[in-house]
Amino acid sequence: MKPSEIIAADAQANGLNPQEALAYVSDSVKNRGGILVRKNNSVLLLTPIAENVAEWNLFTQDQGDNLIDSVQYFIDQVIKTDINTVYGMVDNTEVLQTMSDLGMAIVESDNPEYQWMSRVK
Repeated sequence: MKPSEIIAADAQANGLNPQEALAYVSDSVKNRGGILVRKNNSVLLLTPIAENVAEWNLFTQDQGDNLIDSVQYFIDQVIKTDINTVYGMVDNTEVLQTMSDLGMAIVESDNPEYQWMSRVK
């Protein structure tokens, strides 16, 4: 699948408008310094929101071992950066559980714009 197909399919599966999700990703990359990372049929959008802090948006069509492999890859990539805290919204509880199982401590956000946060370093 192309990254745009993964994003659109994930948005639709989570009850969101696929075109709005694609527009959000495009705006994040073009105007807010966001970066896209792909592994298997998953795409991670990291968008800076403060120094060493980023918004984490994971779009996926992976399941099982492929999902675990993708999330582990994304965690490893984030650890290599200066980012020490990520924030996100709860769209897919399976993804959040996988992140937690792989060592990310997912806690209630201290930022009212997001539902969860994790300190990755």
